[in-house]
Amino acid sequence: MITINPEKDVKTVCKKPPLPPKPQILKQKAELKAKGNQMQWKNDDENVQHIQKLIAMNDKLNFEIAELRKQLQQERVAVRELR
Repeated sequence: MITINPEKDVKTVCKKPPLPPKPQILKQKAELKAKGNQMQWKNDDENVQHIQKLIAMNDKLNFEIAELRKQLQQERVAVRELR
């Protein structure tokens, strides 16, 4: 049987608080974040363009599939008539 004595098991941890970042580092981080936002906008624009191209290709392929289905149906009717 294990008994736990709360007074013995309590440990206090004392740490120094972390040092605040230097202003120069904060400025660099802000610049990097601004550049990242610009790059994010650029990537978003590229993604939108890419999505628009894919949608156009999808519409084109769906149209071609519909045309091929019509042709297949016409050929089936022609084969039935020949029998």
